[in-house]
Amino acid sequence: MMGNQFIAGRDPESVPPRLIDLGKQGCRFTLDLLGELVASDRQADEFATRYRAMMDDLPPRLERASPGPQEPTQPRVNISIKLSSLTHK
Repeated sequence: MMGNQFIAGRDPESVPPRLIDLGKQGCRFTLDLLGELVASDRQADEFATRYRAMMDDLPPRLERASPGPQEPTQPRVNISIKLSSLTHK
């Protein structure tokens, strides 16, 4: 149960509402994809595709994620990319 506070959603559609709520509370956040094992090129490509989708899809959906004007030094969406998830070697 304690770990659930750190999981924004189980699929792309469930993440934005949770992040908007956090933003309204004045919270900042960084996103990561769960799953540690990348054992093939196919899995690495899937992670790259998912990261790309996060970078393309989330920012416009999170326009309401912070209550005030966005500070230039505070990006609306922070994404932590695990480099080990982009290759199996």
